[in-house]
Amino acid sequence: MGNKASYNQVPIGDMSSPSLHATDIKKPKDASQIPENVGGSDLMFVFHETEDDSEERVVHEQINNQRNIDKELKYTITLNDKLICERLNHAETTDIKSLCTMLQPGDIVEFCAEYHTHHWVVYVGNSQCIRLKAGMVTEEVIMNIHPDRMARLVNGVYKLKSLPIHQVCHAARTQLGKDSVWPTSECFAAWCRFGCPEFMSSKLEIKDLDSPKAESGTEKCKIDIYNDFGEISETKHFTNLVELIKYRRMREKGNKP
Repeated sequence: MGNKASYNQVPIGDMSSPSLHATDIKKPKDASQIPENVGGSDLMFVFHETEDDSEERVVHEQINNQRNIDKELKYTITLNDKLICERLNHAETTDIKSLCTMLQPGDIVEFCAEYHTHHWVVYVGNSQCIRLKAGMVTEEVIMNIHPDRMARLVNGVYKLKSLPIHQVCHAARTQLGKDSVWPTSECFAAWCRFGCPEFMSSKLEIKDLDSPKAESGTEKCKIDIYNDFGEISETKHFTNLVELIKYRRMREKGNKP
């Protein structure tokens, strides 16, 4: 997989701005009629081996098992001492069919469900979206992406200046079929909308500044995570926005280091 960013991958613009559902198995009257391959569970697990999908190893669930927005991770992110992301309040979610009636080309849509990482896509119009999956950028019908998950618009999560709509869609389309230089769907979608190279992977060594081997004076970005009382409960520093986002997505999933 390629991991170098080339100039022809970056959109022209202002770059200075910083289910499987639970199967409904009918119980036979005679217990002897139960098939041997039904192991007492009505859930089917689907596992993927790629990094982007491994973050989203899912048990496809009923649509009513959605995230409680009051329990979602609350955080702010600063890059070079400038606030670029604030998510202390989370928007309500809706089913993707309803959301599609409000979408405009260039919108960023987030699919979410309990205990899973969020999946971000770029809406390009005519019911189509472009997204990063399994290390490749593909174009698909948006209602087919995660029909079992609720969704919402996330255009304003990052406090960055958006590129013009035609550039957002053009940036997404130019990456179709190419190897990914983004580690997550969020990084890809945010890069398309804002054009900031900080969302792209690089070959530079990425260091966790809170590790014992951290060097002083190298801080670039920071995440503050808040508790239910609005107090900062965790602060973590990174030299790369990509690694910070990966860490935050892990925490959103409910995992702790």
